[in-house]
Amino acid sequence: MSVYTSVPHRRPALSAVLAPLKRHGTMLVLGAGIVLAAVGAGVAPAQATVAAALGEQERSLLQKAEAQLSAVSTLEARFQQVSDNGASADGVVAIKRPGRMRLDYDPPSKIQVIANGTHLIYIDKELDQTSYIGLDSTPAGILLREKVSFSDPDITVTAVRQDSVGAEVDLIMSGDAGAGTLTLVFNQKPFELRQWRMRDAQGITTTVMLRDVKTGLSLDDARFKYVPKQKLFNER
Repeated sequence: MSVYTSVPHRRPALSAVLAPLKRHGTMLVLGAGIVLAAVGAGVAPAQATVAAALGEQERSLLQKAEAQLSAVSTLEARFQQVSDNGASADGVVAIKRPGRMRLDYDPPSKIQVIANGTHLIYIDKELDQTSYIGLDSTPAGILLREKVSFSDPDITVTAVRQDSVGAEVDLIMSGDAGAGTLTLVFNQKPFELRQWRMRDAQGITTTVMLRDVKTGLSLDDARFKYVPKQKLFNER
């Protein structure tokens, strides 16, 4: 398995942004994966340094991963989320590129995550709390763009690994390396994203595994909209 690593620039962790996304000590998945901290400004040189150091095999793998992710315009799958602190959950994820995603956790969880093209919205029905983060300030926003690019200055590739079975790409948000590392895990045959892992600032790793994956579906835009209860009440 070939490996490339680098030491990224570090900025203060944006714990205030992440605080609303923590529950019982474990971050929600895209919450534990794709919802990282908001990105800082002026960090493009970090990505340029990493990209320049990649070998031919690593560059080829990143191009292959970019093409596979960009080719998936819609996706629906069951997921299983497992953390090494013992927490686990299941649910359904739906994606409609560009910019839209929805995660519904199975009962008894009352958590939802919706990306509506502008914001990543974390909804806790039990606590009656809703938190908004700018979509483009998270890995979700980058990975949900119409065309995915690992050379985007908002993210930094810190490691690339592959063997005959699979391939992995480690990413951080360039402006907040201390927030954690997102690892995208691909099968080789066929080459497809099948899981991701998030190692957070506390060292807890959460793995999200996809199954029963369906792509090329017709997904209604209304599925990715969120209307607060207060607004619904006022319209009556």
